[in-house]
Amino acid sequence: MRTKAIEALKKVTKGSNIKASIKHATIMWRGLLIELNLTDAAAWLCKEANAKKFTDTLAAGSKLRKRTYLVIFKFIPICWTPEQPESLCKLEERLDLAKGSLIEAKWIKDLARQGRNQEVAHAKLQ
Repeated sequence: MRTKAIEALKKVTKGSNIKASIKHATIMWRGLLIELNLTDAAAWLCKEANAKKFTDTLAAGSKLRKRTYLVIFKFIPICWTPEQPESLCKLEERLDLAKGSLIEAKWIKDLARQGRNQEVAHAKLQ
């Protein structure tokens, strides 16, 4: 599978100015984890058109997923609405993050189960 990924990457980057190569590849339970040699190469590959070419070349039905990290935010005012995409966009702007870098946010404990006078809660963001 690693060899096929290397061949697919070479085919996709052919003719572009990106010098991408696979630094490390590990077969995981649900797929293949690929680490590229450059951050710019990873960003280039994650662009929709490039990702589609790569996955189509790699194997039918394959998908490219960005690696995400779970972050816990403590003592967030409960007036914040993590379910709304606008809230995530505003938070990205406030934290000076790239647009679309926050995928999902949820309260750790359901608001219905929190105390009457509770003003803050913890949230998890991905």
